[in-house]
Amino acid sequence: MIDFMRSKSRYAPEISVNPSLFNTDSQDEEEYSMQSEIAKKVSIVEDNSIKLEITLINEIFSDYGFSFMDLTECSPKSHKTKKSCAKAVVYLIKNPILTSEIKIKKQLPLNIIEKYTKVPRKLLERHRKYIIAALEIMSGDFPNLAGYMEYICQELKNESNNS
Repeated sequence: MIDFMRSKSRYAPEISVNPSLFNTDSQDEEEYSMQSEIAKKVSIVEDNSIKLEITLINEIFSDYGFSFMDLTECSPKSHKTKKSCAKAVVYLIKNPILTSEIKIKKQLPLNIIEKYTKVPRKLLERHRKYIIAALEIMSGDFPNLAGYMEYICQELKNESNNS
């Protein structure tokens, strides 16, 4: 019974409509509201681009030994930590040689990042997955996911203004 209901649930949003409803020019309020409701239903196109981006980035993350879901545990929570991680990511983005080295070796050059950004090594180690993820998202073709990297975008703007 439950399986039957589930299989038929995808047809629930369907509305049977008389085709002549669309051929008339009358301004009857009821017909107009029905036309607009149907137009809304028809125009809704499911946007799978974010799902596709997550799937693609998850494949990249698997090369580093973690998944997209692991980011919930290692993402920075406090403002200060987010700012420090953003500083490290911006430094890596501005140094394409380091970025390509990370993508080849699949390791963060902690000594170099610590030396030039003054971000403590312990923080870099603790948020390694987040920094790698942010670097891959910001340097790759993931516009939807990059929209969630507010701190990094803000830090990039600050760096650009200071240069």
